[in-house]
Amino acid sequence: MNATSKPFSAMPSLAFGDLTARIPIVQGGMGVGISLSGLAAAVANAGGVGVIAAAGIGLLEPDGFKDFLGANVRALRREIRRARELSQGVLGVNIMVALTNFADLVKTAIEEKIDIIFSGAGLPVNLPEFIAGSKTKLVPIVSSGRAAALLAKRWLDKYNYLPDGFVVEGPMAGGHLGFKAEQLEDPDCDLEKLVPEVIESLRPFRSLGSPDGHPICGHRGVRRRPGLQGILYQSQGKRPEDHQESCGHARQGYRQ
Repeated sequence: MNATSKPFSAMPSLAFGDLTARIPIVQGGMGVGISLSGLAAAVANAGGVGVIAAAGIGLLEPDGFKDFLGANVRALRREIRRARELSQGVLGVNIMVALTNFADLVKTAIEEKIDIIFSGAGLPVNLPEFIAGSKTKLVPIVSSGRAAALLAKRWLDKYNYLPDGFVVEGPMAGGHLGFKAEQLEDPDCDLEKLVPEVIESLRPFRSLGSPDGHPICGHRGVRRRPGLQGILYQSQGKRPEDHQESCGHARQGYRQ
C-alpha cells in the first residue's frame, strides 16, 4: 500500500440491500477447486465477500468424472456448509450461466441460504425465477451498459425484480465476456469508460420504487427487496489502490 492508498478502515462498506460487507472487496470466483470454503471463509472473516466458485467443483469428488453433474451439486452444498461453519461473514457463490447444470447449482446455493449469487459467462436472464421466499441476493456480471439495462428491464418486466448489484468487468478480467484480442489495450474498453456507461444505463430504473414510494437506490425495492443499490465493482487486473479509487467513484456516481 503506497502513500496515496486508503487503509481498509477508511474505505466505504459494500452494501447489497440489507447485507453489508465491512470492506468493499469481493474475492474472485476461481473455478475447478481453487475458490472453496477455506478461502471464502478467510475473506469473509476479514470483512470482505468470500466467494465459492461452482465451475468444476465436483472434479475433486471421488466420482467427479463418473457422475460429473451430481458431484458438482454435492460438492457445492458441502463447501457452502463448511464455509458457514468457518465464518459468520458475507458469503457468495459464482455460478456461470454457461454451466450445463446451472439451474441445479443455483437451486442448491439457494437451498443452503447463500448470501449472494454472482452470475456471468452469459446473461442470467431467468435467475430470479429460482429465489421465491429466499433472501439470497442476485448480482449479474456484465461488461456493458447495454447488458446491464437489458437484464434490469427483463427482470423487472418478467419477475418484478431488479438486480441487487452488478459486477462490471473489462477485457482483462479473464474471459467469458465477448471482448476481442485487440480490445485488451483499447481505452474505450477501460473500466473508466465501462463503469460510467453501466451507471448511466441504469438511471431509468432509479425512479422506480416500492408501493410505499421508496426509490430503488434507497433501502426498499420494487418487490420485497432493496433492488438496485448502486453497488458497482470491477475486475480488470489493476493495482489494489486503483480498485479502491474506482470502487469509490462508482458508488458516488450512482448515488448522485
